[in-house]
Amino acid sequence: MQTYSTANVRRGSKVAYWNDLHCRLLFPLEVRPANPAEFDADLSMVGMAGTLFAKVGSGPACVERTTGHIENVAEQRFTLLMPIKGRVQISHYGRESFLDEGDYVLCDSRAPSRMSYVGVGANQTLAVTMPTSTLRAYLPVPENVCGMRMSGARGVGRLLSPMVRGLWAQAVEGVPGEHGLALVTSLLHIAAAAYGVEQHAVIDDSAVRSVRKGQIRRFIESNLRDPELSVGAIAESMGVSSRYVHRVFAGENESILAYILRRRLEECARQLNNPLWVGHTATKIAFEWGFGSTAHFSRAFKLHFGVTPNDYRKSARH
Repeated sequence: MQTYSTANVRRGSKVAYWNDLHCRLLFPLEVRPANPAEFDADLSMVGMAGTLFAKVGSGPACVERTTGHIENVAEQRFTLLMPIKGRVQISHYGRESFLDEGDYVLCDSRAPSRMSYVGVGANQTLAVTMPTSTLRAYLPVPENVCGMRMSGARGVGRLLSPMVRGLWAQAVEGVPGEHGLALVTSLLHIAAAAYGVEQHAVIDDSAVRSVRKGQIRRFIESNLRDPELSVGAIAESMGVSSRYVHRVFAGENESILAYILRRRLEECARQLNNPLWVGHTATKIAFEWGFGSTAHFSRAFKLHFGVTPNDYRKSARH
């Protein structure tokens, strides 16, 4: 097992050390502590049957993977994240949710994500990272469930939560190769069953259309800031027609253009609510998230949130 800690790192260098460590060993990302001067963290990792198990302990912080972080990711991998101490807020694939201890979520290494530890004190998260080919053997279209919160306290999910903890403990102790593969296989079987029950057995969708839908979501999340993002741009990236893109997305509760607009508004609202962006005007934030008109942004924002962007920011401060 490999272990790393900021305990012996000079105080002013802890955050930089931690970010560099993640980029080298796990995924490119940025950790922004709530209090950089008091930040400390530790990481333990161990492999089992081609799957990486990791436990991360950290003080309150926001962990973000942006388009810049993922653009050079060569291999797509999926990670099952589960807080075991503290509460986590996560945004991924257009879904935003809170995870209590034992809840879990699946994340795609090729799509942007944002995770924040909620509350004060130390937090711990278990992560199980696996190659795409391994996961697809049990969950054919994992993109359809990325970012979806799964409860560790009810349904099939309550079987998976203790199993992840147990597998972590067993991986630390060591497992012979053939037995490790059997254990990982059991974990994937239960994860697939849990997501299958949650989705009501894939909701009568063809496998090809499901894959395409996942590709569309990932492209949108990776290009939200691009003012040229459109159905045509999505279609061109996939080598299909715009009509086909509309047809694939037709089963959702909103049109594809409504989805893009909603996600941009949500990201703008997040930055308006963030003290780190207090020096940026609402207009500047809107333009950074692909809006080309202040008037359009203001109208859409008020229609979605019920208040103007400036009033939203004022209420957030109070």
